[in-house]
Amino acid sequence: MLPFLAACGSGESPIGNTQWQVTSIFTDATRPHILPDTQQGRVFLVFEQDAFTGASGCFNISGKARFNRDASEVAVSQVRTEQLPEQSRCQPGDEDSANRLRAVLDGHSMRIERPGEGRLRLAQVQPDAQPWQAPGAIEMIDR
Repeated sequence: MLPFLAACGSGESPIGNTQWQVTSIFTDATRPHILPDTQQGRVFLVFEQDAFTGASGCFNISGKARFNRDASEVAVSQVRTEQLPEQSRCQPGDEDSANRLRAVLDGHSMRIERPGEGRLRLAQVQPDAQPWQAPGAIEMIDR
């Protein structure tokens, strides 16, 4: 495991303070990974040096983030989801997307990948995984 930097306060993260729109959540082979049309544009994350925030429609998402020295991985912990009081803003799938993000991110080291311009992929680091096992991951675009 790589050493992680301890951050003293919030600031720009190694991946920038961009609002990353989530396009896919890879949890297991039985679920489609691409977000449905009703969720596209409603799910996003913003990373700082030591934390992240975001939303899945009417659910706020937040947690801790620690980047390693070369910014190739980020350790994510204490992921929280909280429904906003305005029930009218909720759409089908908001809670499911928030729960799937929490399941993929919380308590995991995530490998940072840049598959293309304006694109970001975070994939769980699972050194003991079998070749047939796909790690949990999320894919995002620069918003």
